[in-house]
Amino acid sequence: MFQRSKLVLFAVASAFVLAEAAGAQTSKAACSAIASGTSNSVISPSSASPVSTPVADKWAVVVGVSEFADKAINLKYAAKDAADFRAFLVDKCHFAPDHVRLLTNEQATKENVLDLLGDSFLPRVALPDDLVVIYFSSHGSASDLDLRGVNYLVAHDTAVDRLYSTGIDLQTLSNIVKTRIHCNRALIILDACHSGGASDTSDSKGLVRTSNVDAAAIAQGTGRAVICSSS
Repeated sequence: MFQRSKLVLFAVASAFVLAEAAGAQTSKAACSAIASGTSNSVISPSSASPVSTPVADKWAVVVGVSEFADKAINLKYAAKDAADFRAFLVDKCHFAPDHVRLLTNEQATKENVLDLLGDSFLPRVALPDDLVVIYFSSHGSASDLDLRGVNYLVAHDTAVDRLYSTGIDLQTLSNIVKTRIHCNRALIILDACHSGGASDTSDSKGLVRTSNVDAAAIAQGTGRAVICSSS
């Protein structure tokens, strides 16, 4: 059973997907869904003009990590949330099953995630009139953990004391969406938080919700929106 915050994330994603499929203005639909839900999620739609043409096809990469190489930072529900979100896209938003790639736990290495996002999958299948959804459920690092104040998403094989070389920084994610995925519509959902045992001990190493992420910076570009979980 989903927590309320998960239901809201799914509701907003559904509003975005359905609005795009109908050729509607995405920012109004998504923000309306947020307003009717809860303040525990934030969305930043692109400031560029909305795309008005119908969606031709829909693609998604869904990532959830509960079990890490560093077992001290394991989470309880991230992998299940990702699997549930994939089912939600297929069953409720009518994505073709083979258009949604799911990576969980040991599959969700930095290399595998970046491969699907920027190499072997999305850049090769998504066309300008398509919709791309990227969902990432894991830890997010606080900016003060990095020498340059960068936020990172934590993959299965990320070392929290070497985030630059082993984590997925949000600028890289933004650049992939802007330069390698050539579609006019993209929804990015970052459900990156600390929970379970990691939130209660020093072993969590400062991993926190990514509520300090500048969603607007990631959302720059036509028809792009970012939903971040926040406390």
